Amino acid sequence: MLKENHIHKLVYASLWVWVIGQFMSTSLLAGFHIFIILPILFTLKHFSFKKMSKSQLTFFFFSIACLVSVAVNQDIESRGFSPMTKVKYYLIAVLAILPVQMAFDKFIDTDKRKKLFKTFLFFASLAGLAGLIALWSGVNPLTFKKACHVERNCGMAGMYMNYAHSLGYFMSAMLALLVFREEIKKYIDLKWIYLVFAFNLFAFYMTFTRGAWLGFLAAIPFVFIKKNKNLVLGGLLGMIIIGAMSFFFIPKVHDTFMNRQTSNDERVGSWRAAIKAFEERPILGYGLLNFEPHSSELKVKYNLNNAYFKGHAHNIFLEFLATTGAVGFLLFLSWIIFWFIEMYKRPELVGAVMLPVIISFAVSGLTQSTFVLADNTFFITAFYLLSQIRFQQT
Repeated sequence: MLKENHIHKLVYASLWVWVIGQFMSTSLLAGFHIFIILPILFTLKHFSFKKMSKSQLTFFFFSIACLVSVAVNQDIESRGFSPMTKVKYYLIAVLAILPVQMAFDKFIDTDKRKKLFKTFLFFASLAGLAGLIALWSGVNPLTFKKACHVERNCGMAGMYMNYAHSLGYFMSAMLALLVFREEIKKYIDLKWIYLVFAFNLFAFYMTFTRGAWLGFLAAIPFVFIKKNKNLVLGGLLGMIIIGAMSFFFIPKVHDTFMNRQTSNDERVGSWRAAIKAFEERPILGYGLLNFEPHSSELKVKYNLNNAYFKGHAHNIFLEFLATTGAVGFLLFLSWIIFWFIEMYKRPELVGAVMLPVIISFAVSGLTQSTFVLADNTFFITAFYLLSQIRFQQT
């Protein structure tokens, strides 16, 4: 029979899988769900809506809206009910809060936290190093696979956009740690924070992923919101000026935005098709993940450009508007807003780190459907889960 201590060890094991697998292997990340499911079942009897924060409630009901959207759209869903399985990312993030909190209260002490934190930094950097070697040599030294792109760093997973967006969230958090370095130095020598930030900033640059970089740049001013609110407005203005100067005076930056007209047109076509999907089924949309299979026919039906391009909406907000309708969209938007407000009110380091991550997630999501792709979804749901934990001094 499972005892409480066994449950805490399973939670600890799940966190180890996440810190190793987030940047190294999406397949490995499945182990996070495998290890955490028993702790969830063990504590499910204590589940209470009354104890949930507003962000937890809206995220939980957003998950339910995703399930219902699939159920009511079986007339146009060729895959049956299988898209429902993807909701596990969202539901687990909410249901795991209690067992993870218990594990941090009674088992995961400061020493264990240090090990998890340092391991996360190491494997994030290792993924970047492997990606850069693959970029320069043509072969990933760890997977022995060909580089996914001849000009862009793909990290370990072999998909530069997924890697870049997760790295953008990571860099937003790392920048916050630099700003609040006095509070983090008890966990790690600050020279390693500087080194990891500098190396991964270069790895991030080499992805040349516009949306991820826009998210990171938008997040920078919010790193300072806990120190001085006035810095946010000045920082945003500064980012606009720096961005404009980079665009006009750095050829690679200019080319990244201007010499991808085909990509720009494909995105605009997908955005317009997503709006049409919402207009057709405004309450619960087309069903979770069901925009992509219908995107081309929607473009043909409404005489939109780039009908050949079949894919997700390339915008998390329009993606959920199209697939979960007004119900899911409003719950998703409410979740982000409540999460931001809660982190803003949270006095300790966790709030300061999470605020720029939330901004990076929201802004970069304007050009990519990051919350339906496994790599990015794992990162944000794991960060959300950890943001709900109250860390005691041990």
